[in-house]
Amino acid sequence: MFLAKPVNLACAALVALMCTTTAVRAGDVIRVPADAATIQTAIDAANPFDVVLITPGTYHESLVLLNKGISLVADGGVVSVRTLVIRFVPAGQVAVVDGMHCTSPQAAPGVNPGVMARDNLGSLRFSRCDFQGDGGSSGNWQAGLPPYDGVAGARVVNSASTSFVDCRFFGGYGAWLDDEDYEALATGGGPGLEVSNASVIAFDCEMYGADGGTITDTVTYPGGSGGSGVVTREGGRAQIHGCLLSGGGGGSADCDLFFGTCGSGGPGGSGVTQFDDDSHVVTRDCSYSPGTGGANGGPGFASDGIALKIYAGTSTTDPAPHRSLTANTAVREGDNVVLEIEGETGDTVLLFASVLGGYAPLPGRQGVWLLGSPLFVSGLGVGVVPGSGGFSVPIAIPELGPGIDGGDIHVQAVFDDGSHAVLGPAIVATLLDSSF
Repeated sequence: MFLAKPVNLACAALVALMCTTTAVRAGDVIRVPADAATIQTAIDAANPFDVVLITPGTYHESLVLLNKGISLVADGGVVSVRTLVIRFVPAGQVAVVDGMHCTSPQAAPGVNPGVMARDNLGSLRFSRCDFQGDGGSSGNWQAGLPPYDGVAGARVVNSASTSFVDCRFFGGYGAWLDDEDYEALATGGGPGLEVSNASVIAFDCEMYGADGGTITDTVTYPGGSGGSGVVTREGGRAQIHGCLLSGGGGGSADCDLFFGTCGSGGPGGSGVTQFDDDSHVVTRDCSYSPGTGGANGGPGFASDGIALKIYAGTSTTDPAPHRSLTANTAVREGDNVVLEIEGETGDTVLLFASVLGGYAPLPGRQGVWLLGSPLFVSGLGVGVVPGSGGFSVPIAIPELGPGIDGGDIHVQAVFDDGSHAVLGPAIVATLLDSSF
C-alpha cells in the first residue's frame, strides 16, 4: 500500500499550528455518560466548537441541537438514538455528527425522520451515520385519523450547506391495509433522503426508499407507492457522488370477493425523484436499484421505478469518476488519524486541511463543496494513486498543547488526472487530549 510520508510530516506541522492557536475550533470535551448523564444534557451544556464525546451504546433519547455548531462524536463504535433535530446553526459555525444511528421508533407513526435539519445558515457535516424514518399509518376513518405515508430517513429543509459521507438512509415503510372496516388505505413508503429549499451533497452513501403498503383484505383500494432513494422538491439541490440509490417496491392490491372489482398495485420507487422547476440534481458514478411495481388485484403489475424520474427542473449526470476520502475520528494524542484515499490510477492527490470549517459551493462541472474561506489553509503534500486505486496516510497526532481538550480538523483531497481537477469530499476528524 502506498504511503506518502511528505503528507504525514506536513500534516503534523499543521496540527501543531492548530493546537497552539487557542481561538478557532479548539473547545471543551463533554463526555457522555462520564460528564453528563444524557446526550441532551451534554448538548445543552456545550458551547460552539465544543465536542460531545459519546460512549457507544443505545440511548433512548430524541435529541435537539439548536443555535450552535458543536460536534457529536461516537467514541468508537455506534451511538443509537431515536431522532435528531438540528436547527438554527449560525453562519460561520459547523455542526458535526459522526457514528450516530437515528432509528426513530416513535409511538405515533408517520411523523419523524431519523434526522431533521432545518433552517441552518451554517454547515452540517454527517459521517458514518444511519437514518431511519417512521413507518406510515393507514389511518382510521371511524376515529377521524388521517393516513400518513412513511417518512424520509433524513429530511433537509431551508439549510445552506449539508454533507453526508458514508451514511445510510432508510425510508419508513408504508402501512398495510388489512381490515376494510376500520382503516382507510395503504400508504406510500418514505424516501431515503428528502431535500427541500436546501443544498445537500452526499459521498459514498446508500439511500433506500421503503416499500409501499399492501392490501391484504377484500377491498379495492390501491397499494402504496414505493419510496425513492432521494426526493428533491421546492428548490432542493442534491449532488450525489458514488452512492447507491434504491427505490422501494410498490404495494400489491387485492380484489373484492363479493363484487369482483380489484385495486391496482402501487408503482415502484425510483433512484431519484424530482418534482419542482427550481430543483436540480447532479449524480456522478452512482448505481441504481429501482423498485418493482406492486401486483394488481387482477392480472398484471404496476409500473416499476426508474433510475432518475424528473417531473420538473433539471438534472445533470457528471461523467467524471468518483473519488473518495475518509478518516477515523475521536483520535487521541499519540495515535494516528488515518486518511483513506481512493481515486483513479495515476491521479495526483493534493491534500488541504483547515482548523476553520468554512465551506462554499464550487460552481462548475464537479458541483462539490470546496473547503473555502478558512482561517488556516495549507497544502499537506502530494501523492500519486497507485495501480490499486487507493492508499492510506497515517498521521500521528502530537501534543495538543496546554488548555486544549480537543477540536476538529477539516481535510479535503483534490485529485488531478492530468486534464482537470476533481474534488473529493471534505471530511472532519475530531482530535482529543490523551486524558480523554
